Amino acid sequence: MKIIYLGKFNNQHSIEMDVRDELIKMGHKVTSIDDTEFDPDEVIKLANKSDLFLFRTGGVDTSNVSVFHQTLSRLQYVLQGIKTKKVFWFFDKVIGLGNNWMFNVEPLVDAGFLNDETFLRRNHADKLYPLHLGVGSDKIYKGNYRPDIACDIAFDGPIYGTRKVFIDVMRETFGNKFRIFNLNDDKQYADLCASAKIIVSPRFPYDDWFWSEKFYKTLGHGGFLVFPRLDGLRDEGFQDGINCVGYDVYGEMIEIIKWWLDPKNEKAKEGFDVIPQRGMDMVRFNHTYDKKLQFL
Repeated sequence: MKIIYLGKFNNQHSIEMDVRDELIKMGHKVTSIDDTEFDPDEVIKLANKSDLFLFRTGGVDTSNVSVFHQTLSRLQYVLQGIKTKKVFWFFDKVIGLGNNWMFNVEPLVDAGFLNDETFLRRNHADKLYPLHLGVGSDKIYKGNYRPDIACDIAFDGPIYGTRKVFIDVMRETFGNKFRIFNLNDDKQYADLCASAKIIVSPRFPYDDWFWSEKFYKTLGHGGFLVFPRLDGLRDEGFQDGINCVGYDVYGEMIEIIKWWLDPKNEKAKEGFDVIPQRGMDMVRFNHTYDKKLQFL
């Protein structure tokens, strides 16, 4: 299949890069176009000579109201000019201007796939389907232990919104046992998963039917992950205490981490060996992008 893929290709660590690489490995011919700046007429021309036009947000900035309508009009022009199959995979949470994007774009495509299944459960649409993220099949590997980043508890990611409360709680409770990172490189993150005893995730902005690719990425690198309990993850086959460790509220999260870090806890020592391997196997066999793309 010949595919024109419009997405965030100015960042070598973007999800689109992993999806594109997987499509190529599956035998498709993929032309990737960065959605930051593109010629709409050229995209229409290329798409009409292809079998599928695939995009993420189509270059629409859903975080900036001053340019939202301008970039939305550009995407609508492109979609109206393309006669081949048109499909989007929206990775982000559908909030704010994202709702406006969804209701304006959905009528112009053949199908849309959303990581935010919560939106679909609240809004009926015949052409929209849930499709959660995953990892590239070549991104499942264990990193190297590094003393410079070794710690008892690690959090990797940006700090915003109510995550600030999570950070304050962790710092107050665990002091220098808790370290914060913001790693964009996959190899560095794999090394963090091999060097930190526990990788912990805050609840915000996740809910029962929305979570990011970081869940799969951490398990795929063999990290010991403490993550919010979500109904959607349970439906995907993830089991608390089997291939990951879940919590409901921050008070419970603190007690869970203390239990696992207790040096006298023999059950914890065994769990640190078997749970990450089970999580890694679960992702390898069920949640790589080649399997997600077969559905798409």
